[in-house]
Amino acid sequence: MLIKIFMVLLSSFFALSGPFTESLDGTHVVVQKERREGYFALVVRGTGMFTFVHEFGSASENYHINSLQVMGDDFVIDGYFLDQTTRIYHAYYLVISAEGEIKTHHRFIDLNHQDISGIYPLKEGYLIHLTQMSKSTELFEKDLLIIQQNSEDKEDTFIREILKIESTEQGYHVYFKYENASEIFITMEGTFIKGNDLIGIHNEAVVEGEVLLLFAGEAQLNHTGISAPYKIEIPGHYTLVLNQQYTRFTLNPIVSGIQANTVYIKPVQIQYEFGQAYLNEEPYASFQTIEKPGNYVFGFYEEAYTYEIPFTLTANVQGVRHLERYQDSVYIEFLGEGYLNNQFIQSGFEITEPGRYTLKVFGASGYLETHLFEIEEDASKGIDIVWVERGLLGGSAVLGLGLLVDFILHRVKKKHP
Repeated sequence: MLIKIFMVLLSSFFALSGPFTESLDGTHVVVQKERREGYFALVVRGTGMFTFVHEFGSASENYHINSLQVMGDDFVIDGYFLDQTTRIYHAYYLVISAEGEIKTHHRFIDLNHQDISGIYPLKEGYLIHLTQMSKSTELFEKDLLIIQQNSEDKEDTFIREILKIESTEQGYHVYFKYENASEIFITMEGTFIKGNDLIGIHNEAVVEGEVLLLFAGEAQLNHTGISAPYKIEIPGHYTLVLNQQYTRFTLNPIVSGIQANTVYIKPVQIQYEFGQAYLNEEPYASFQTIEKPGNYVFGFYEEAYTYEIPFTLTANVQGVRHLERYQDSVYIEFLGEGYLNNQFIQSGFEITEPGRYTLKVFGASGYLETHLFEIEEDASKGIDIVWVERGLLGGSAVLGLGLLVDFILHRVKKKHP
């Protein structure tokens, strides 16, 4: 069986001899094994924007290459090397920046033969899928998940027989060969989630905006099967069932543009992102302008869920005030549907004639705004002004002036009895 193990590794060695090539940010990298005196060295060459050469290996350590990947802003190389003294294969990985800087060079030293089956980026470090095979005559394999962080020499290890690893934007699903514990979820922060672990919400929580659920395995959300990561954006009441444990929570929307029980005098726009909103029970799309005065209720309505914001938009009448009297003409502006002494008018209406007036402006949901006002008649408008020039002759002038005064007084008495 030991021979079988070495034959597998040896065949992998010749099959993956390279060269491996990748390009990033104008730098072209080539990784290959090159023969030296009595051993193979791992050589990394960078050309293009940055030129560099790195060589790894010695007579006692022959490096073999499994893969070269571009991860973020780095080149990541992984494989195994043979310790000539113990004849044991050890896994390694190497991280080189696009500028040619060696950022990380880690070797996993163990008494068993090792190989890297996969390497995955985390926010701070890497998730390593390491396979170990016994050097004894009995073939024995075990899988290790090792989280290595860039900022410190911390290793979190999880050992289980791995079936496959699936990546998502928030982390990795890891499936195992055991039916009773078939899955864990590893976040991009390097947190192992298993069993009844749940990240993103707690029981009886009330949150706004959105919820991102992270858990391992399958769950039921409002009687629908889901798997992590699962993002909830639609407002409503929710019940999550995970391994027979219940988590109930409420998601409310983020709404801007209005506040509850507020009176506005200018048109408003309401903004929201997710779900279907209603304005006075009619569908409302985000950023629609509300110009008609009225009493309004903005809301979301899902199964057994109601979220409402009541507010009022006034007619904002300009030019007249209730129970005021005016000596001159008035110019009226308003929002909504206006009637002046029961005659329909539009905003921007001028009134020049004296009299008593009633302005009514109608709006949504029974909204009515009423203004009573009066334009008074100006008495000075009934007097004719006559200019008498100098030079009028004697009695005729005096007589004419007397007649003029009588005429003026007569006009005033007739117009204002």
